[in-house]
Amino acid sequence: MPNSYVHLEHKESSVLRNFALLIMNEVKSHIVCLHRFNSDISKIELPEKFTFPFYYKPHPLAKLAAKELQDELLSRDFDHNFGLDEASKDHVIGKMFGVLVVQDKNGELGYLTAFSGKLGNTNDHEGFVPPVFDMLTKDSFFNKEMIILGEKTAEIDQLKNSKEYQDKLVQLHEKIENSKEELETKRLTVVENRKDRKIRRAKAEAELSPAELEIFNEELVRESLHYKYQFKEEKKRLTEEISDLEQTLETEKNRLVDLKKARKAFSSNLQQRLFDQYHFLNQAKETKSLLD
Repeated sequence: MPNSYVHLEHKESSVLRNFALLIMNEVKSHIVCLHRFNSDISKIELPEKFTFPFYYKPHPLAKLAAKELQDELLSRDFDHNFGLDEASKDHVIGKMFGVLVVQDKNGELGYLTAFSGKLGNTNDHEGFVPPVFDMLTKDSFFNKEMIILGEKTAEIDQLKNSKEYQDKLVQLHEKIENSKEELETKRLTVVENRKDRKIRRAKAEAELSPAELEIFNEELVRESLHYKYQFKEEKKRLTEEISDLEQTLETEKNRLVDLKKARKAFSSNLQQRLFDQYHFLNQAKETKSLLD
C-alpha cells in the first residue's frame, strides 16, 4: 500500500485550527470524514511552523495518521486490485492515498483521508473526503460527454483498422520495399557495367589503333548514357507508382486528421468544462475555480 503523508506545521495552534476550519468547510456535509486518532497522541507535540510542502520530514502525527489509514485499508474491500492479491486476475493499478492532520473548533486533533482518482469506479467512499465535484454521478455531463468522446475514438479506430485502409497501407509498404530492392539491383548493374567498360577500354587501348579507339570510346559513352537513362527511368516509374498508391490513401488520411482534430477539440473543451466545476476557498475565504 503506498505511503502518502501530508504534513502541516504551524507557529501557533490557531494557525492549524483556522486552516482546518477552511478544509472542514469544504467537507462539512461529510463530517464523517474526520477521523480521530486511535492511538494516544497526548505526548506528541504539535509542529512549530509550516514546512516547504515538497521537501520535508513528515511529522510524527502525519506518520501515525498514515499508518492508521494503511491498517484500515487492509480491512476494506474497494473492488480494486492494488496488487496485493496474487490470485486476482484484475489489472493491477497503484493508488495514492493521503492524510491531512487537522484541529477542530474545540482544539481536538484528527485527520482527513483522501485518495487520488477513483476506487471501484466511484469517487465517493465512506470515511474519505468526497470529491469537490463528482464527475462520475449518474447524470453528470462528464459521463455523457465521455460516451460521445468514446464514440469519436471508435470512429477513428474503425476507419484506421478497416480492411480497405489496412490493405492499402500494406500494398504501399510492400511497393516501397520492393522499389528499394529493384533500384538497388539496377544501381549494382550500373556499377558492374562501369567496371566492365573500364576493363574493355584498357584492353582496347592496348590492341586498337587511335582511330579505332576513338570509335570504341564513343560506343562506351553511348552505352554508359544508356544504362544511366534506364536507371533514371526506372526510378521515375517506381516513384510514380508509389505516388499513385499514396493518392489512394489521401482521402482516408485526411479524414483521420479531421477526426483526430475534432476529438482533440472536444476533449479539450470537456477538460476546461470539468476544471470549471472545481471551486475552492482561498486563504481569504473567497471561492475560486481552477480556471480563475
